[in-house]
Amino acid sequence: MAIGVCFSHGVADGSAIFNFMKTWGEIARGVINDNDNMCNNNIVLNCTSLFPPVKFPQQYQIRSPQSSRKIVFKRLLFDGKKIATLKEKVNRELMANNNSDDDVLQATRFGVVSALIWGASIAVARERKRAIDNMLYSHSMYYTMNLRNKMNPPMFPRCMGNIFRLVRAEWSLAEDDAIEVTNLVRTVIKAKRMGRDVMNNDEYLDFIKDLYEAWEDSRSFPLTSVVGLPYYEVDFGWGKPVWFSLGPILLPDIAILSSTSDGEGIEALVVMFKEDMENFEQETNIMAYASANPSIFIRK
Repeated sequence: MAIGVCFSHGVADGSAIFNFMKTWGEIARGVINDNDNMCNNNIVLNCTSLFPPVKFPQQYQIRSPQSSRKIVFKRLLFDGKKIATLKEKVNRELMANNNSDDDVLQATRFGVVSALIWGASIAVARERKRAIDNMLYSHSMYYTMNLRNKMNPPMFPRCMGNIFRLVRAEWSLAEDDAIEVTNLVRTVIKAKRMGRDVMNNDEYLDFIKDLYEAWEDSRSFPLTSVVGLPYYEVDFGWGKPVWFSLGPILLPDIAILSSTSDGEGIEALVVMFKEDMENFEQETNIMAYASANPSIFIRK
């Protein structure tokens, strides 16, 4: 049996959606009853008090990249054991090359897999630029960061709304610069630390405009993650799910990461133009650590 749920992203982000679904399941199973006060110091439904709307001097219209080329959608499974081994290797290299700023850097499953995907997308973008006799001097990965546990005081995970910010990790390169996983992971970790400073509305709007301009010019790769959110804890009375996935997002050059049911591997939903996807799948690190469109029961 499969259960599909559709939400408006204007109402809720990943943390809000999956915690809502977990609570929905608890109500269905009778774990929570009508006498429980769900909103008593436990949830925020109106986040405008925290992020008040503002009137901008002019209206901005931001569009996703448009093209007549065919867009393809692939599900990649990054093996948990392989990722754990790579994470240990990356952490050893981070420690071996540490300095006063790097002494507490620690790679995570998300950091390692996002670096593998980012590195492969850099290689694809570089080849695309070469095909039109152009050069790729830098490439950025934009990824989401949940702000709930970073607020002062921290907010509960069940709080509704879009309480996240995008973070930018930028990779500078020359024509033949090598793309090293450990260096990409270091860049991702540092970008996340810098992203903890919440920008005001004007700064953030400029930041988003830069994202879309770079996206259209093949200089960026947006990546969103729901790793660690409680979708495998959603139980409506028939037991917990054996597999979870998000529906296809038909925007080119984007990826969504989620955990596998055993909590060790990571699934990535990757969307690219057809010719770019063919090159992406042939990248060494993608072939070494991921399998494309495996059976959802492969871990059972």
